[in-house]
Amino acid sequence: MTNNNMNRRSFVKLGGGCLGMAAVAGTPGLSFATGDAASDKKLIVLFAGGGWDGLHVVPPVGRNEYHSLRGAYALDRPQANTPRSAIALDSVYGLNPGLSSLLPLFQSGEMTIFHGVEPFEPSRNNLSHFEMTAEIFTGGIGSQRNLPGFLNRLEGELGALPNPGGVAVTGSNAVPQILQGSNSSAAWVPPTATPTQNDILNMISANFSRATWFGDAVRRAVQTRNAFNPVAHSLNDTSQFNSFYGGLPTQAQLLAHIMSLDDNVAPAVGYIQAPWFDTHGTGSPENYHSYILGRLQQVALSIQAIRQTFMAANKWNKVVIAVISEFGRSLSPNGSGGTDHGHATNMMLITGNPLLQNYAIASAIGGVNVPSDNQRRVLTNGQLDLVNPGINGSLRGSLKLFNILRPYIGAHYGLDAAAMNRVLPSPNA
Repeated sequence: MTNNNMNRRSFVKLGGGCLGMAAVAGTPGLSFATGDAASDKKLIVLFAGGGWDGLHVVPPVGRNEYHSLRGAYALDRPQANTPRSAIALDSVYGLNPGLSSLLPLFQSGEMTIFHGVEPFEPSRNNLSHFEMTAEIFTGGIGSQRNLPGFLNRLEGELGALPNPGGVAVTGSNAVPQILQGSNSSAAWVPPTATPTQNDILNMISANFSRATWFGDAVRRAVQTRNAFNPVAHSLNDTSQFNSFYGGLPTQAQLLAHIMSLDDNVAPAVGYIQAPWFDTHGTGSPENYHSYILGRLQQVALSIQAIRQTFMAANKWNKVVIAVISEFGRSLSPNGSGGTDHGHATNMMLITGNPLLQNYAIASAIGGVNVPSDNQRRVLTNGQLDLVNPGINGSLRGSLKLFNILRPYIGAHYGLDAAAMNRVLPSPNA
């Protein structure tokens, strides 16, 4: 997609439950799907921005090499029973205590963890947050910020969807790149409009009520806003919505409420973000641990909020949450009391879909052989290489992010390989 096409993208920002509607105006009109065959399956991407430390989120505490590499920055073994002890997942890996509330989901099969996951080639030396985030958001087709996002392409494979087919709830009315493209997506924030603002919106809608593409865009955006806005009024407290650190659970709950509405209104794909995981210079080992611990607690609360909201709507069996980051961190601490940009990290897939809770199926989808004892464990392609660091002293990956997401999302929505290759045509797969 050229810069010229992206410059013609139309944004309609509506105050009072601000709904930033985005679609590429490659033709003189905006296309809004109106069919009744909308998918009832849901995908939510939770992006852990900053490059989260997979060796601190899901540490291999059962291996001596990990403790030698991290020293005082390592989490303790489960049997140590200290405040910094990891929670045992299997004989090798533990879970950061900040995610302790997610342990039952791992044990039940609702959460699958892949470790040693890379989104790009291991020879890549430029680990820029912006370029790597754009590369993930575009599904690997490039790191330019004017390229369409893979969630938007997914909307195009799902047939007739409500308008919008995808929604972001991040505290901003800007549509993130992962949802930008030729299909209709939105960014939503809670209602704040004054009557004057609403009067203006209604006037615009009325004055452009004829069959013009702009009038249709405004009219449909107003209708969608009016459908979404009661969500905020149904919650007891949205005061933390715009909090950079503490707003994520509220944003997650609002997103889940929107996506669990009636299927003729609810979007099929959603996006939230936790952009706080850069850990270059947090200071002492205690500060490093508490910095990540608190942020993971917010992630865990958000995942639980999504799950509980969909369970209350009897729709949890139709949902997948993918927790991903742009890259990992260095194997060893740096000289500033933190860790630097690295390559491989871990990813989490949380779902109520019974098919994807099956350990053998989830393992096969990820390209990992099921252990003979069939005991649930963290999935890796062989043992993590903690002995031979990659570029920037980072963890070498043995699994590819898009090679996991492509068949996993396909299995969830019932899309074939050809469709998923259009969604995620990654040259780095």
